[in-house]
Amino acid sequence: MPRVFCPKGEADLLAGISDYESLTETDMESGLILENKDGTVHLDLRFRTLLETIWEKELKDISTVLFE
Repeated sequence: MPRVFCPKGEADLLAGISDYESLTETDMESGLILENKDGTVHLDLRFRTLLETIWEKELKDISTVLFE
């Protein structure tokens, strides 16, 4: 089960979920970070990271639509 990190004050939003090893509130941007027990796998689900990934992936298609 993963360790979950969330922004301070948002742990209550995860109250109905129990499939994690630990929940840590930390000073971070909105979203979640998941890690396996030994910290070797790190999944960054913060909103900024997700938007940056989508932006980089779709930028060429967006440019094509806008400038052709």
